[in-house]
Amino acid sequence: MNDPQKEIELLRTTIEVLEQENSQLSERAEDAMLLGLVAEAIQGIKDPQEVIFHVLERISILKDFPFVTCCRHTSISLEKVCSYSLFTDNESTGYPIVFQPEVYEELKNGPFIDYKMDNVHATFSTATFIPSSVILIPFQCRDFGPSFVLLFNRENSDPPQASELFLLDQIVNLAVSYLDNLFLTKEIDNVNASLEDKIKQKTADLTDANQRLLESHNQFSAVLEGIDAYVYVVNLETYEILYANQKYKQTIEPNATGKPCYTTLKNKSYPCEDCNIPNLIEHISVPDYVVVTESWKPGLSKWLLSREKIVSWPGVNLAKLTIDTDI
Repeated sequence: MNDPQKEIELLRTTIEVLEQENSQLSERAEDAMLLGLVAEAIQGIKDPQEVIFHVLERISILKDFPFVTCCRHTSISLEKVCSYSLFTDNESTGYPIVFQPEVYEELKNGPFIDYKMDNVHATFSTATFIPSSVILIPFQCRDFGPSFVLLFNRENSDPPQASELFLLDQIVNLAVSYLDNLFLTKEIDNVNASLEDKIKQKTADLTDANQRLLESHNQFSAVLEGIDAYVYVVNLETYEILYANQKYKQTIEPNATGKPCYTTLKNKSYPCEDCNIPNLIEHISVPDYVVVTESWKPGLSKWLLSREKIVSWPGVNLAKLTIDTDI
């Protein structure tokens, strides 16, 4: 036979456990909501100080902190980044803020709470706000360097629970991650803009260089085409004609390019015995070495004065420039 009293006690215990679980779930839902509200509030904001202000505003309103502030830690003082207050519009409220040396030691271990405000001195009008405690959350980001978020609580407030401290730390870390991503995005944008400027400048430089090369080429071609001499360039390895000026094409061979020089000039099927190419190669290390000769060109039925030298030419290892003048 079941004991009614035991069943009642068991039922009470079960209800208490369910109530505790429900309370925990409710707290987690509130925490998730606060994180979501903070993330939503800062979404799309580009100014780092404005990001911090919106984070402080949400914390102050939703967690009922009368005064919250963010300050940058310099070598000599704490400089305000921004603040949010429920009791005043005075932007200088709370400052100057001074930490005692022991505070910095405690902060190495994470958030630090000074219930009696003995180690943290802030400037408030006693007629408007008397803080009883402060939560200090250290952080560091690229925009502000070593910094703190300070959350001041009113008199007679209950000490914050560990879960609340963890949530507040999470919110600050959320803001820091957003700021760091924002900073990196700006850096990437700056690098891309710089690269685009360099590409534009490089493109303009190349365009100018190509234009100058084209002008030089046209001038060079005009000189070679107008000169009263047979001008041609030969590949030293294959004896093929790489270039021939207009006089050469009109007088000797219209389609000279690609054909052996000994064919078009001397009607031979093999290199000439008196060819100067070996001589030029032998003196390749001599700057501006020129071979000057006189020779009979059967294809022209003329004696020509030839000036030959090695030159650089696109697409081949060695090339010979020849200028033949009718004598």
